[in-house]
Amino acid sequence: MKNDTRITEFYRRARRYWEDNRLIERDSKILVALSGGKDSVCMFKLLLKAREEMGLEISACHVHHGLRDQADEDASFCARLAESCSVPFFLCREDVKGYSLENKISLESAGRVLRYGALERIARQQNAELIATAHTASDCAETQLMNFIRGSGLKGLAGIPPKRGKVIRPILFMTSEEVKEFLELDSQRHVTDKTNFEPFCRRNRIRLQVMELLKKENPDVERTLFRSGEILREENTLLTRLALRELERLSDDPLSYDKAALRRLCLEEGLTGLCSHLVRRAMELLGSDMPSAERCKAVENAALYGNAGQRIQLKNGFIFSVEQKRLVFSRELEKPCFDVMLCEETNLILPINAQIVVQKEKLTDKKENVNKKSMNMLLNSATICGVLRARSRREGDFVRINGMNKSLKKLLCDMKLGSDRDMLPIICDDEGILWVPGAGLADRARPKADDGVLKLEIQSTVLEKYFK
Repeated sequence: MKNDTRITEFYRRARRYWEDNRLIERDSKILVALSGGKDSVCMFKLLLKAREEMGLEISACHVHHGLRDQADEDASFCARLAESCSVPFFLCREDVKGYSLENKISLESAGRVLRYGALERIARQQNAELIATAHTASDCAETQLMNFIRGSGLKGLAGIPPKRGKVIRPILFMTSEEVKEFLELDSQRHVTDKTNFEPFCRRNRIRLQVMELLKKENPDVERTLFRSGEILREENTLLTRLALRELERLSDDPLSYDKAALRRLCLEEGLTGLCSHLVRRAMELLGSDMPSAERCKAVENAALYGNAGQRIQLKNGFIFSVEQKRLVFSRELEKPCFDVMLCEETNLILPINAQIVVQKEKLTDKKENVNKKSMNMLLNSATICGVLRARSRREGDFVRINGMNKSLKKLLCDMKLGSDRDMLPIICDDEGILWVPGAGLADRARPKADDGVLKLEIQSTVLEKYFK
């Protein structure tokens, strides 16, 4: 009788937790991630207890990692448990070790990727709206400490959320000791993963060593950390919503912001923390993981103080660019590479969707000083060595202008072309650069009255906005 009362108390706590966090609606279809360990078995039994009362449709999936000698026994135990409860059961075998070696990641990371992938696949097949995983308050406390050790903001320090997408954590409110108590009261067997007691990974070391030391200071430290995580999660949600509201006022496009307006808001109003939300929002929309803390700080510094032309590499091929008037998140495109011989005609430069018209001219007083910032230029044809070419910029390029060797990289930065600098054709011959459009003509290419002259005209819709 006492056992039944205590089990009912656990169930009522579970229902209250589900309702408070809006985890499970009536008539939900739930796929249970059933490893056979005490946590997953406890979750499975609590959900079964609610099955009839809430009209739940429950199925179970065991992911066989193929790493331990007892893995087959664990899978058989889960199959028997599901069958005894009249629950559809699915077994997925995954090559975790092979995936780890192929992708050069840890076994723990490989297992997590393949496990969630398998659960998602079965959930789609069964039209299950929810996937239930058996994380507990003890797991949450361990995660909080791991995130604290490596460095984290509010989101990481909050630990494991009750729900992420279709994945729910129905027993996140229970500590590991409470799970053990529930199973003993219910006389329910489970399997034990012996690797959980070996300090071969950081999580195990925190569980077996760090947490035990903390429990001597506060026996209820797991629940204390869990409650702190709930508070931090609420505060992070509030701050995120307020930050997004400010960012939406700045720009309708979450990947592009007016540079002056953002700096005015952040620096004058003291809201520099908006920059971290700006990065997070952009990465989520681009479907990318968050960059490292160092890269996020670099983006913040560039957004607030960077000069036009500065670019920060982010994850998954994305970049943050400081342009003349805007701050832009975008996917880094493959740099156009071209080297085209120029003839006295209209020359197409297909990689940059431009054309260059070359024709002979006679030098007159009116044509001696062509504006260096225009898309037209006169070259001394007598000084051209070898073949006249238009090519993409290269590392280490320089040009001699006004008696000084000038770095092409520096010239392009001064021109404030941003990401469009790769669309600029560099005019050269076999000896080097003759003309950098918008920056100037090489000393040796300056036209003289006694020599022949070539007129070059660049036609490009991308570049014309910089040369008006």
